[in-house]
Amino acid sequence: METLDRVFEAVFARWRRKLGDSNLESAWRRASNKVSAYLLFPIAAATVVLMAVVYSFMGTGTFVEQKKLAQIVGVVVWIAISILLDRRFKKYLLIPPRLAPDESSTARQVVFWFHFISIGVFVLTCLSGYLLHRAGLRLL
Repeated sequence: METLDRVFEAVFARWRRKLGDSNLESAWRRASNKVSAYLLFPIAAATVVLMAVVYSFMGTGTFVEQKKLAQIVGVVVWIAISILLDRRFKKYLLIPPRLAPDESSTARQVVFWFHFISIGVFVLTCLSGYLLHRAGLRLL
C-alpha cells in the first residue's frame, strides 16, 4: 500500500501543478481516477484467471455465459477497489502534501514503473493463457 500512496502522491502533484492549487479537489479526483485506471489491467487479468479456474472446476455453462459473468465480476471488483482507494487517498485531500515546483526524477520513476508493471502483469497473464491454450488446456 505504501507504493500506491507514493504513486498517488506523484500523480496528485502532477495534477496540482497542471490545474493549480485553487482546483485541489479536481486535481485529487483526477489523480484518484488515474491510479484506479492503472489498476484496471491487473484486475482484469486476475478476473480472467479466476474465472478460468472456476470454469475448469465447474465445467458448466457456455463461453458466452462465462464471459458475461467475468465482465460483471471484473467491473464490480474494480469499482470496489476504486472506492476503497478513494477512502485511502482522502487524507491527501484533507491535508495536501507540500508541492514541489518540479517533479522529481524519483516520483517520475515510481509512476513509470508502477504503470509498466501493471501493464506487464496483464500482458504476461494473457501470454500465459495463450500458451496454456496452445498446449491443449481448455480454460474457457
